[in-house]
Amino acid sequence: MFWGRSKRGALAYIREKVLKKIEGWKQCILSLAGKEVLIKAIATAVPTYPMMCFLFPKATCSDICSDLAKFWWGKPDSDSKIHWKSWKALSLAKSEGGLGFRDLFDFNLALLAKQSWRILNNPHALWVKLLKARYFPDCDFKDATLGHRPSWIWRSLLAGRDTVMNNARRQIMNGESTNIWADNWVPEVGIITPLVPIPINAPQLVSEIIDVRSGSWNLDSVASYLSWETKRRILAIPVGASRHHDRVIWPWTSNGLYSVRSGYHVLHSTHRALAMGNSHSSHIIPIQFTEIRRVPSDDVVANNILNVLPASWNAPSGDFVKINVDGGWIGDTLKGGVGVVIRNTDGQFVGGLAGPICCDSALAAEAHSAIKGLALSANLGFRDVIVETDSKLLINGINGDFRNKVWSIMPLLEELHRICGSMHEVRWSWVHRDLNRAAHEAAMIGVRAMELESWVSRPPLSLVQVLVSDGLPCPP
Repeated sequence: MFWGRSKRGALAYIREKVLKKIEGWKQCILSLAGKEVLIKAIATAVPTYPMMCFLFPKATCSDICSDLAKFWWGKPDSDSKIHWKSWKALSLAKSEGGLGFRDLFDFNLALLAKQSWRILNNPHALWVKLLKARYFPDCDFKDATLGHRPSWIWRSLLAGRDTVMNNARRQIMNGESTNIWADNWVPEVGIITPLVPIPINAPQLVSEIIDVRSGSWNLDSVASYLSWETKRRILAIPVGASRHHDRVIWPWTSNGLYSVRSGYHVLHSTHRALAMGNSHSSHIIPIQFTEIRRVPSDDVVANNILNVLPASWNAPSGDFVKINVDGGWIGDTLKGGVGVVIRNTDGQFVGGLAGPICCDSALAAEAHSAIKGLALSANLGFRDVIVETDSKLLINGINGDFRNKVWSIMPLLEELHRICGSMHEVRWSWVHRDLNRAAHEAAMIGVRAMELESWVSRPPLSLVQVLVSDGLPCPP
């Protein structure tokens, strides 16, 4: 396809379309609210399709934004009214003093990033194979370069890729495809800056610092190159004995998948912060996670069914034992605790544990407690179990629903499925936190503990009091 030398000239027809719509609107008497709707719903939507394929020159985006600004501030018979605010100010969110109009260049990059995200996550698609054969036959898309005489489309895709890679993160599964020093894989840290130069014989892949047998981190070989904060962040990353490859995730959405909306907000907030002289804007972006707000919380669900809740903990039936698990987490300290209480069909305490863990969320603490509970049950010889937890998100993750940040504990969910596969029957149940008091108390003991402690017949006195309050027999 021949575009000529001027990309601005090739895209002039888009500006003409916007101007025609504006001229038609000028014939009407519109309130500011009416103008706002027309600009957001129609005018800024006109260039959407070509923006998905081509990176527009900044001059073209500025021209269109200038036309829209004249329409916003102007009168039906004149465009010469004073512009009291710049388009950049109007493009801020309403909560920040703007009107929420789109910055077209950032929107363009967000749309191109969506195409690049598809290439990164669907490398075996036919259209991706065609692009690979033409532009990057000897490497992955994330390492591809412009090459000799690149087309406009290829330049645009690489601009979208850079947008994704600068703000996305790699989630560690087996660690075999992530470079410790070159990839962005540590939350809140980004690409690691070593304290001293890295020698040639130092570990390079994340898999080299994972202890597969214990499903934990082993940082001894790299500890001298990492800051204390970096080591703390790495130890909090969920890890297991996964056989899946590492993957690129978008941490700005609840499901870990890229969306144009989230990409636009990230870009717009980043560019605004950079203009204000803040080079760490990616850590202070106050954006969305709106999907989380739409999902009822455990409290809301519990309140809706409060009338049908049993008054106290119920013992399991048949040959099952019931494992109550809970996790505690102290804000941004990355410190947490796990609590497990196991009781039989008579309601008698037959085992439990509590201990500290390093984790990056309350959900991760819940998952760790479930892993510890199932492992303890297996060690005690119980193969038919009911696992009770007050975390609805953990139950959703077990059932394959990875929304609301459940994707962040994927390695732990794999470990849970592996343990469940080695047992005879495992049933999962959600209960209100008032019916999970024993496990909650054990988790609080775990948060305060210095090391993991387990009990077979005599739990701590504070836990005994909770067990007695359940109205069930308990060791003296």
